[in-house]
Parts: sequence; C-alpha cells; structure tokens
Amino acid sequence: NTITWNNLMVEEDRARIWLKVEEAIAQKEYFEVEYRLTHRNGQTLWLWEKGCGVYNEHGQLLALEGFITDITDRIIAEQEQLKLLSVLDNSFNEIYIFNAESFKFEYANKSALDNIGYSIDELKDLMPTDIAPEVSHQQFLNLLDPLIGGREVKMDFQTIHQRKNGSRYPIEVQLQLQHIGEGLIFYAIINDITQRKKIEEKLRTSDKIFTHSVDMLTIAGYDGYLKVVN
Repeated sequence: NTITWNNLMVEEDRARIWLKVEEAIAQKEYFEVEYRLTHRNGQTLWLWEKGCGVYNEHGQLLALEGFITDITDRIIAEQEQLKLLSVLDNSFNEIYIFNAESFKFEYANKSALDNIGYSIDELKDLMPTDIAPEVSHQQFLNLLDPLIGGREVKMDFQTIHQRKNGSRYPIEVQLQLQHIGEGLIFYAIINDITQRKKIEEKLRTSDKIFTHSVDMLTIAGYDGYLKVVN
C-alpha cells in the first residue's frame, strides 16, 4: 500500500491545508502552513511548511516543492503558555507583569484591568509609578533594588493604586523578579484591601470609644464572667 503525505496528515487539518495550497497554486504564489502529522509510533507532530508549485513552460503544475520543519516543541510550549495565561486571567487577584528594564507594563489580567479601568493597550504605555501616586520614581527604584541585587526573592508591601477615573484604593503587593527565557520581568500579585481597611478603621474607632468612655463598659462571656472592662 502506498502511503501519501495526505494520509499521514491529521484528518481534521487536511481540508484547511489543501485549500490554502490550492489558493496559492492558483495565484502562483508561495504557501505557508502549519499542520499535524501522525508519526509511525502514533505520536502527533506539528510541522511548518513553506512551498510553491513547479510549473512547465505552459504554466501547468508539475509538482510541489518546499521546506518542512518540525515545530512540535514550539507548539507545546505555546499551549502550556496559553494554559498559564488562562490561569492568570481567571485569578481573582490583580496580576501585573512589567519589563525589568523599561518598567513598562507587558501584561495585566482581567481582574486588574476591571479594577484599574485602563485597557491593556493603554496600560502598556504606563509604568507602575503612573498608577501608584504615592510612590516616587526613586522610591520605586529603591524598592526594586533588593530583588535586582538578589538579596530578596520577594517583596511584600502596601501602597495606593489610582484608577483611570482618578479614584484610589489601597493595595497589598507581592512582587517578584522572574527569568523568562533570556530576559527578566517583574511579576506582581495585588490584593485590593479596601474592605480590610474599612474593617480595621471600624475596629480602631470602636476601641477608642470603648477605651475612652466615661461610663463603665464591660463585655461578659456566655458563662457570665467578665471578659473585658474599660
């Protein structure tokens, strides 16, 4: 039995690929396609192919020629990256990634974009100090220095974020420096702590009222014994 290239190609890819090839042949242009092939051992490979038709003096198609290379590793890496991005995008935390040299934002997940109010394209023109009004550029550099110098692997701190509409909210930040390929990026996980701050303020107010009251205030447990007296 003769095994053709078409037989080896994954069935779901055949119609799509041959349509592109036929369109290129009709225009006497190069075609460039990516498709899956089933290896003899049953493994599915991803291939990239660039080719063109070979014609006789009358313009009739004689054959196809081109170049094929295995891109399986690249496709697998891209698929893993997409899985990771899906996890990040669906996180309830705000997640930001910014370049370690320019400090420009490269990525922000849905939670971050929804809260900060900028689109991802707008955010890519900004740096963290553009949305953290209480942090100067020098303070920002000082904050990053322990990570860049390798003295710390993670920095935890609190500051204020300013939305596109000018409103502000308190945040808690976990910042790390990560190696991605041959480059470096800063990876920030951010929690909006607005509700926590409100609860803390209510507790402080209650404590002041309790401590400074001129009347005697007591708190008793279910057993009837006094637990707290001002």
